[in-house]
Amino acid sequence: AAGHEAVGDLDPAVGVIGLVGVAGGDGDGRERLVAADQVDELAGRLGIVRHDRPLATITVSAGHPDKAYHANGWVEVAHGLMARGYRIAFLGGPTDKPIELPDTVDLVGKLALGSTLEAVRLSAIHLSADTGNGHMAAALGIPAVSVFGPTDPTAYRPYTQNGVVLRNGDRTDAVTPAEILRAAQELVGR
Repeated sequence: AAGHEAVGDLDPAVGVIGLVGVAGGDGDGRERLVAADQVDELAGRLGIVRHDRPLATITVSAGHPDKAYHANGWVEVAHGLMARGYRIAFLGGPTDKPIELPDTVDLVGKLALGSTLEAVRLSAIHLSADTGNGHMAAALGIPAVSVFGPTDPTAYRPYTQNGVVLRNGDRTDAVTPAEILRAAQELVGR
């Protein structure tokens, strides 16, 4: 595939982990920036309660508007995941528009790259359009649903066997929230 070369089921973006200074894991196959005994502290700082419900992170935008999924769709997906018992944290960069939804955690524009990586690592599942955060999830072994539009998923998808890519033509909004929820449920069985 153009631009990427898969090695087994590893994402080429796994190299990003070294670039942001991730220390080794604790034997569970997931790399981490903080020691395992500090994860609850990090989750607390991020406003994420870890033990009441599994966490689903949703990245609200993408590097280009044509690659982003629409906010109303993410709201519908978030409602569906909350109905299935998930806690939702929205992720995004400093120029992204937050999604304001009660009973969710808004981390849009509030985290540096390393903390974003840790928020994704805390997730039971990550959902995004064609973004770097989807590659983070793949590199960390987190189940991921990626919504694609104009870019070719065979060349740019997160390389993982623990993920699903959804694409219905060249527009991300052609993928329905119901399709995203179905893919998430099939991926994690919840």
